Amino acid sequence: EITKMRTHLEKTLLDKHRRWEINCKEFNPQQMKEKFDNERAKNDIEQEQSKHHINYCMTNQFQTESSQTCQSSLAKHRVIPYHWKGMNDYQRREVILQQDQQRKENEMLKKIELDYEKAYALQTEHNRFMLINLERHKNRQHKQNMNDIKEWNLQKAKEQKIKLKHMYD
Repeated sequence: EITKMRTHLEKTLLDKHRRWEINCKEFNPQQMKEKFDNERAKNDIEQEQSKHHINYCMTNQFQTESSQTCQSSLAKHRVIPYHWKGMNDYQRREVILQQDQQRKENEMLKKIELDYEKAYALQTEHNRFMLINLERHKNRQHKQNMNDIKEWNLQKAKEQKIKLKHMYD
């Protein structure tokens, strides 16, 4: 009976191992095919992007002498930095002048912001200092009140002691 159980267990274990082996043999080619498909798709995408870039370079005007390509898409008065192709000297000077003016405005705004932050820091420091002084004053007042209560209690205790002393004499 034990040998029957043993042979049965060995047989089931052997069957299980065979099924695992078959599953692995089926899974490995499937995984290889997925990897190959992913690499092929990635390569196709890269080739498509390369073709699109070449087409863009050939059909668009970013390498022409047209000064309209220098304008920023954000606003008509802005110019793409260091993009002077097709501009005459007057246009270049105007662009540089506008850029200098924008730089000065930005520096002024930064200075105003810095001054605001400095004033805010000074105000918060002053508030902190005043709160510390107020806390000290409150603690001093509390100690004074406690000392006054203590002295009053001692005075009352002395009076009571004297009163009780004379009461029984």
